[in-house]
Amino acid sequence: MDPRDESEWKTRPEDRIRQLTEENVQLRDKNEILLRKLGDVQDKVDQAAGLETNLSAKLISAEEEKLKISRDLVELQIKTNKLREQYEEETFQLKNKILLQESHLAELEMDRDRLQRDVRSAREYLQAAEKNHKDLVDEYITLKSNHLALTQEHERLGLRNAELLGLVQERPGRFQGDQGQASSETDRVKVRLLYCSTNLPCLILTFFGQLLGKQEETEEELDRIKKSYEEQQRRLEEKVVAMGKEQRENKAAIRNTQKKLAEQSVVSVTVFGKYSFILHMWCEHTLQFNSHKCLDPVQLFTSYELRWSFPPRLLRFRISTLLKGTAKKQMKKFVDSMLQDIRASYRSREEQLASATRAYKKRLQRVIREHEALLIAYRMQREQILALGEQGSDPGPPAGHFSLTEGSQQPDLSQELHRFWEDKASLDIQQHVLLFSSAELGNTRPGNWAKVTEKGWTDIRKELRAFTYSTLEALERERVQLIARASAAEGWVAELQEYVDKHLSRYKEEILRLRRLLALEGGRPHGAADPEPAALQPSEGVTGQEL
Repeated sequence: MDPRDESEWKTRPEDRIRQLTEENVQLRDKNEILLRKLGDVQDKVDQAAGLETNLSAKLISAEEEKLKISRDLVELQIKTNKLREQYEEETFQLKNKILLQESHLAELEMDRDRLQRDVRSAREYLQAAEKNHKDLVDEYITLKSNHLALTQEHERLGLRNAELLGLVQERPGRFQGDQGQASSETDRVKVRLLYCSTNLPCLILTFFGQLLGKQEETEEELDRIKKSYEEQQRRLEEKVVAMGKEQRENKAAIRNTQKKLAEQSVVSVTVFGKYSFILHMWCEHTLQFNSHKCLDPVQLFTSYELRWSFPPRLLRFRISTLLKGTAKKQMKKFVDSMLQDIRASYRSREEQLASATRAYKKRLQRVIREHEALLIAYRMQREQILALGEQGSDPGPPAGHFSLTEGSQQPDLSQELHRFWEDKASLDIQQHVLLFSSAELGNTRPGNWAKVTEKGWTDIRKELRAFTYSTLEALERERVQLIARASAAEGWVAELQEYVDKHLSRYKEEILRLRRLLALEGGRPHGAADPEPAALQPSEGVTGQEL
C-alpha cells in the first residue's frame, strides 16, 4: 500500500465530518428561519381570527342596533297613531259641540226672527187700529158738525114756519092757495127733524160703543203680544246665557287641547324627522333594487337574442340534410314547441315585469300620499301653535324642510303646493320682522300707534289665514280628484294593454297556423319551414320593444 493513499484515507473522514457539521449548522439556520416564519404566519392567522370575531361581534351589534331602532320607530309610530286618534276624537267632539251650538244659535235666530215678525205684525195691527180710531173720530166730528148744521136748519125752519103761520093767520085769503104745498113741506121737514132728533143719540151711542169695544180689544191684544214677547225674550236670554257658559267651557277645552298639542309638537317633529330619513333611505334602496331587477331581464333577453341570432336558413338546411321523412316532421314539431315555450316565457316575463311595475308605482304613490298627509298634519299643528302665540313653545321648522327632494317622485300639483308653502313661510318671516319693527316704533312714538298697528296686523293675519286655508282646501280637493282620476286611468290603461297583448298574441298564432296550412295545401316540400324565421323575427322584435 502506498503511504500517500493511506494519508488521504485518514484525512477524508475528518473533512467529511466538517462538511456534515457545516451542513448541519446551515440546516439549523434554515430551520430557525422557517420556525420564525411559521410563528409570523401563526400570528397573522390569530390576528385574522381575532378580526373575524371582532367583525362578527360588530355585525351582531349593528343588527341589534338596527332592531332596536326599528322597535323604537314602531313604538313611536304607535304613539303617534294613538295621539292622532286622540286628537281626531277630541276634534270630532269639539266639532260636534260647535255644530250643536250653531244649531242652537240658528234656532235662536229663527225664534228671534219669528218674534220680530210678530212684533212687526202687532205694530202694523196697532197702526191699523189707530188709523181706524182716527177715522172714527173724524167720522164722529163730521156727524157732529152735520148734527149742528141740522139743528140750526131746524131752528131756522121753525122760525120760518112760525113766521109763515103768523102770515097765514093774518092773511088767510092770500095763502089759501099755497096752504097744501106749505103744509106738505112742513110735514116733510118735521118728519126729517123728528127722525134725526130721535135716531141721533142712538147713532152716537152705537158709534162710541163700537169705538170703545175696538179700543179695548186692541189693548188686550197688545197686552197679550207684549207678555208673549217678554216671555220669549226671557227664554232667549236664558238660552244665550247657557250657550255662553257652554262656549266658555268649550274654549277652555280647546285651550287645553292646544296646550297638549304644543307639548306634543316636539315629539312629533322628531318622529317625523326620523320617519322622513328612514323613508328616504327605503326609497333609495327600493330604487336600486328595482333597477337591478329591471336590468336582469334585459341581460336575459340579450343572451337569448345572441343565442338565437344565427341564420335560420342554415339551421333549416342542416336539418333537411340530416333528417328525412318522419324524423323531419318530429324535428319540426319539436322546434315549434320550443318556439312556443320561448314565446310563453317571454310573455310571462313581460306580464311579471308589468305587474311589478304597477305594484311599484302604486306603492310609491301610497308612500307619497302618506308623506303628504304627514306634512299636512305637521303644517296644521304648526299653524295652531303659531296661532296660540305662546313665547315658550317652539313651532319647529317649516313644512318645506321635510319635503321630498326628487322632483320625479312628486306630481306637478304637489310641487306647486310646496312652492306655495315656501312662499307663505317667507311671507310669515317678513310679517314677523315688520311686527317687530312696528312694535319698536310704537314704543318710541307717543299715542296708541302700537295698538292700532297690532290690530291691523291681526286683521291682515286673519285674512291671510282665511285665504290660505281656502286656497289649500281647493288645491287639496283638486289634487285628490286628479289622483283618483289618474289611478282610474292607470287601471284602465293596464286592462286595455293586457287585452291588446292577449289578443295580439292570439292573432299572431292564428296567422302562423294559417300560413302553415296554406304551405301544406300548396304542396311545397320546404314551404312549411319558410315562414318560421319570418314569424320568429317580428315576435322577437315586438318582445324587445315591449321590454
